[in-house]
Amino acid sequence: ESGIPRSELFIAGTVLSDDAVGFRTAKATTARRCEASFEALASGGGVDKLDMLLLERPGLDGASIRGQWNALEAAQATGAAQSLGVCNFEVEQLDECLKGARTAKPQLNQLQYTLAIRMAHESVRRAHLDRGVRLMAFSPLGGPSALIPRATLDECKRIGKRYRKSPYQVALRWLVQQGVAYSVHSRDVAHLREDLDVYGFALAPEEMRRLEVLSESAPAYY
Repeated sequence: ESGIPRSELFIAGTVLSDDAVGFRTAKATTARRCEASFEALASGGGVDKLDMLLLERPGLDGASIRGQWNALEAAQATGAAQSLGVCNFEVEQLDECLKGARTAKPQLNQLQYTLAIRMAHESVRRAHLDRGVRLMAFSPLGGPSALIPRATLDECKRIGKRYRKSPYQVALRWLVQQGVAYSVHSRDVAHLREDLDVYGFALAPEEMRRLEVLSESAPAYY
């Protein structure tokens, strides 16, 4: 109905099975929920294949995570998903996926990696790079539970004046320069365009460092 060719769309979906405990239970539960999701997409949206299928949250232990991941591999083997990824996985949990992988490894991990959250950003980024897993930030500008602290936002404003960019474009550029992808949501087309307009300028190294230091005053994630 949109008139946009399917080849120009990247469609991703998630499956939630973190409540299933144990390898066999997690694998079977994840498989059933994958199948239900595929059926709903096909009947409700005419989508017969996902470009990426992601686990929404990790299981409670290593065996459960490996069971979840093996179910995703099986779903990919049917041709229902082109690639696989995860969401909200800490590095140790990501390692469980890699340990249990038989045919595919996670291509992506979605985390709330943002100036609104205090975490060891460089350590987290490096750990993903070392494992060959792309890092993507969801809610990169914060959200109801974690707003960018005032001092950090003020610094983004100061930096933005230099480049004629909004403070939010500066916060997104901070991600891009670390090689971190991001996902934003809005019903406002102007906002979406602004959020994509972050490739025509580059933050200076000292600006990157200042923002990293200021992020240490944000609410903790890990």
